[in-house]
Amino acid sequence: MMDTRPVIILAFANSPSSPLHYLSEEIKRCNAAFNNISGKFQIRYLYEAKIEDIQNAIDETASRVVGFMYSGHANEKAIDTIGHGMSAIGLASQLGRCPNLIWVLLNGCCTGAHFEYFKVFSIPIFVGTQAPVNDQTATWFSTTFLQELINGADIASAFQTAIEKVQAYSTTSITRETRFLDDDIPSTPTNTWLLIVLTVQYLTWKLSAISHSQLNYIPNSYLKEFLYEKLSEWDDNIAGYESFEDAQGDILAKFPPFISKQIHNLCASRVEGINDSGEYFDQPTIERIGKMVGFYTAVQEILLSIALAELRDCFIDKSINYTKENNPFFFNQPARFNKIEWIIKAIEFKQTTNIPFFIVEIQELITKHETLSALGQFFEELSLFYQNANPNAAVLEQKSLLAEQKLVELLDCCLFLTQYKFVSVKNIVVFKNRSKPKAQFDYKLSVYEWKGERQENPANLTNLNLHNEIPDNFSILIIKALKHGFMQVNMNNHINKQLKSDHYLNISPFIIDPNVIYDKAPISNISFLDVYSENRLTYRSLYKVEDRKSIENNKEMKVVFNDLQEQFKDFKKLLNP
Repeated sequence: MMDTRPVIILAFANSPSSPLHYLSEEIKRCNAAFNNISGKFQIRYLYEAKIEDIQNAIDETASRVVGFMYSGHANEKAIDTIGHGMSAIGLASQLGRCPNLIWVLLNGCCTGAHFEYFKVFSIPIFVGTQAPVNDQTATWFSTTFLQELINGADIASAFQTAIEKVQAYSTTSITRETRFLDDDIPSTPTNTWLLIVLTVQYLTWKLSAISHSQLNYIPNSYLKEFLYEKLSEWDDNIAGYESFEDAQGDILAKFPPFISKQIHNLCASRVEGINDSGEYFDQPTIERIGKMVGFYTAVQEILLSIALAELRDCFIDKSINYTKENNPFFFNQPARFNKIEWIIKAIEFKQTTNIPFFIVEIQELITKHETLSALGQFFEELSLFYQNANPNAAVLEQKSLLAEQKLVELLDCCLFLTQYKFVSVKNIVVFKNRSKPKAQFDYKLSVYEWKGERQENPANLTNLNLHNEIPDNFSILIIKALKHGFMQVNMNNHINKQLKSDHYLNISPFIIDPNVIYDKAPISNISFLDVYSENRLTYRSLYKVEDRKSIENNKEMKVVFNDLQEQFKDFKKLLNP
């Protein structure tokens, strides 16, 4: 029977010319420790490791390798394998072929410098040294660290305990440092041991977290399981289905259409025996990586647009001056991929005003600030990988697995979006005529149109100056879910009641539906602002983020451009009167 257990490779190499006397003790202790979990893990011991031994072990078990340790002589550029040293870049390239690799421990002198080559593979946990270490110290560190993991400690605790154990046997100060993937490693090291983790979550990672299911990764398995289980808790209809596949229609309907489309893009798969020309992204390919980056971007831009709209509403409601430095932050900074800080900044400021939020749940993002920042950094790195890499199949599988897990983390932070409905409307304008008042998008809403006598006799309406305080184009509105369906805006209610902010949140012009401008615009054009300038507004599709559309101050687009530009000017004026 084929062995399907997770694999840990332990490689040792001694030097006849400069023998490590404690290395045999280290091997003995490792054997004793791992014997206790040999039923759950396959331990590959390479006692006199050559380059080809490491390569062969990886060739035979690449998809199952979850951990790797090397103990022996080393320097900043290589580990001292038998016969010929293995370069740091060579070792990193070999281990980069292991899609399920979680941790690497290089237990030799100055191996922290090797991280430069491991970084590109986003290996979650890396442990190395930043200085020469003696034989006995290295032995106590590795064996204590591994034994703690086997005993159930998390990475941070195992690392700390190993440092404390080593210090007890050393007359000199043993120092430690914990860093994250994107931190710069000082060129002049000051710490003996270095722990680098991909995100803060990995500080609490435990060896027991590894399961056989991780080693047989099926794209979308995490995403489908998460969506089905989470939404089943909220919706009895979804809970009544047996699986994600059965409940898929109801699950997708819970999300705004641009998010449900992203989910569908990832999960749609070919039907055996049926040929079609559609695009599919259900396999770990570079195209799937691109789609997952697009998914993250769409969600981030929705959250940013909501945060900015909430900020705008608090200035409209009350006379509040925004006096923070570099105001307004949204326009005075260059475009960037990771906009989490902008989102948090807007939410935190509105909280100081004590003005209620329309989307109350968005405040919860502040408690998840650290998680969201790490997610932003991850997808920024993944975006660069997508643009520049030419990876092999194993690396793609690793990236796809990790990216899917990160998307699940992202959705877990913003499932509150399923409690709201996004609607596109033709310009809601008070006292203006429109020849086509209905929205061209799937979700249609009645709009405010006064013609004939109504327009000429506005005396029956009060608070007529409201339309001067609210931007002219309400392309996208968010409405709340009620017990018996979604809030509907219609002509039967009094205008003042319908314009109350507790009925909707206007997120235009940060997100627009070009269908309200161009009647024949495709649904895929619902777009977010990408680049703002005085004479050009560049939007990108929430469905397909690589698609860009410029709205310029020229003869063809002048009316549309002026309409949107006026809204941005109103927003800037509110923030910086």
